[in-house]
Amino acid sequence: MAIWYIYMKNKKSFFIKWWETASVLDLRSIALFRIVLGIVLLMDLLWWKLPYIRACYLADSVFSLEFHKDTFSWHGWSLLNYCYSDISVYLFWSLAAFVYVLFLLGWKTKFIAPVAYLFLFSLQQRQPYLQFGWDHYLHVLLFWGMFLPLNKRWSVEAHKYTHICNEYQSIACFAILLQIALLYFVSGMAKNGNLWMDGQGVKTILLDLMLRQAPQAEWLYLKDGLNSCFNYLTLVFEIGLVFLIFFPLGNKYSRLLSAVSIVGFHWGLSIFLNVGGFRWVALVSASLLMPAFLWSRLKKPRVLINGELHLLQAPKWHSIVLIWLLMFLVLKNLNNLKKRGHLSNAIQYWETKDILEKVSHLRLFKISPFEQNWLFYAPNPPSELGHIVLTAYTPNDTLNVYENSSISDSHFPNPYYEGPLFFWVAAFRIETKEQLWLLYCQELLKWEAQKIKKVGKIKDIEKLEIGLFSFNLDNLKIGNQHSLQYIPIMDINLKK
Repeated sequence: MAIWYIYMKNKKSFFIKWWETASVLDLRSIALFRIVLGIVLLMDLLWWKLPYIRACYLADSVFSLEFHKDTFSWHGWSLLNYCYSDISVYLFWSLAAFVYVLFLLGWKTKFIAPVAYLFLFSLQQRQPYLQFGWDHYLHVLLFWGMFLPLNKRWSVEAHKYTHICNEYQSIACFAILLQIALLYFVSGMAKNGNLWMDGQGVKTILLDLMLRQAPQAEWLYLKDGLNSCFNYLTLVFEIGLVFLIFFPLGNKYSRLLSAVSIVGFHWGLSIFLNVGGFRWVALVSASLLMPAFLWSRLKKPRVLINGELHLLQAPKWHSIVLIWLLMFLVLKNLNNLKKRGHLSNAIQYWETKDILEKVSHLRLFKISPFEQNWLFYAPNPPSELGHIVLTAYTPNDTLNVYENSSISDSHFPNPYYEGPLFFWVAAFRIETKEQLWLLYCQELLKWEAQKIKKVGKIKDIEKLEIGLFSFNLDNLKIGNQHSLQYIPIMDINLKK
């Protein structure tokens, strides 16, 4: 009995010590998180989305408000649904930029952070199927970040909180750390296909005409040993990150290593592949993981003479709300792991199958912080790794619209063409046959046809077609045009 008591006491003590490290963040790290997140939100709004405002966000864009409402009903609710004129959409953009700047500066973040989230939510809801992985990554970081004390350091209001200790412990800290860890863990566990297991996953991704950075990608493709090494390092990094973030012994060093790993992984990957916004959003996560000892070494903490430093206490309602949100977060990720990955068979035997199925069908909106589909290139990279092109059929030739050249000469299409087709590369390469995607394709073709007729870019078009240039993996040789194949996706007949 005495042995059992000692065992349980030590076990409880271990859990308390673990929780003290797993639920603690430094206020300076949280402040850096807010600043970097604010910068990335502005980049998302003004760099990644503004160029497509005409094609994707105005009321009469490719996917008009009428089409959006008919397709998604109230599940597609967005503030942009009430912007019927071009001026109102540009006003929305201006207000969003203003709010993001206030968020970056740390002004009234208890109010500004939820407003910033509402603007981001509305942007993504307006075009829910035109979102990439980094959009969802950014979404969840802002969502969980709303529960953190964002303005206590390095903000326009920081002078009000000089009496507060830099250490902040809260279930909100644990929640956002768990979200970051699960994002990579689920992605790594889902990569159980034969290509990843045989060390060919990275090599296959390097064939991606849309994403690869030549000539670096071509150089790496030919290095079988390096490809295999990067393949398994990717799996080790994604699965092992959760242990680095929550490892109880020497946690300050393991947290720093996890931050360096996240930055190194995404920025290293960008040398060979155009990973878009992932590398920038990764900086947001990494900034939050900066340990306290790093800030202390950079600048010695100020000592108060006429008073003591006080610990910042989280509101009690935070804990109640966050416990429920965390339960939902874990269940959603368990459901995704049940569908595919190394743990799918094990989870199938759990008695939570019915609960997971019910949770997976709970969905109010098309965009949600609990979507949690972190299945990047899983279980294998897609078989059709290609480039979306718009093809025009005339009586005399078959043309690549954006290059205005014969389709037979477009062996390596220009990746910097203009237009909304860029958004479609992810959808088609999953070989999806969903009815909604077919509707999207149809609307896109109608819009492109009207634009081409209006400007008179190509005469005598009989048919317009969305197609995919893809590597033929059965007969592949980098730089050999015969390794490419053209796959038609959908067409619209313009000859009436």
